[in-house]
Amino acid sequence: MKMADTTSQNLSLSTKTVNSNRYRIFKKLALDHAVALIKLALKHRVIGSEMA
Repeated sequence: MKMADTTSQNLSLSTKTVNSNRYRIFKKLALDHAVALIKLALKHRVIGSEMA
């Protein structure tokens, strides 16, 4: 199962909504892929290294 499918089920949202919001976040943060988002979250201590 894809991450967007799992997230949409957990939040009771459509997969399209999750993907749209994901795209907007990437655009606002000037990121082009998920690895860059994870690195940014680690840098700003939004997540710990045990979660990555």
